[in-house]
Amino acid sequence: MVRLGGEVKNTRLLYSLNLAYPALAKAAHIAGRVVIQAVIDETGKVSNIRAIRGPFLLSTAGIEAIAKERFEPMLLNGEPIKCDLTVEVTFDLNNPFPE
Repeated sequence: MVRLGGEVKNTRLLYSLNLAYPALAKAAHIAGRVVIQAVIDETGKVSNIRAIRGPFLLSTAGIEAIAKERFEPMLLNGEPIKCDLTVEVTFDLNNPFPE
């Protein structure tokens, strides 16, 4: 187990872009959650993005959504550090924009 000492400030989302519901998934009436893992670097840029769970037809859209988001980096004692991020993107046929 790793224990962190000092002051830790979590990463936070600065902005995100809405993507359209994937047309093929919508036509096939596929809805659900896509779980995405990524790394937020010291500048807040997202990298190493991969879908770890969810419908295949929604995974690419979920990855694209996370790739376009920007974050404030995690801070340890006032210094930016890399961190892992796990995020759920929900695709609902009744809501045309993923959340």
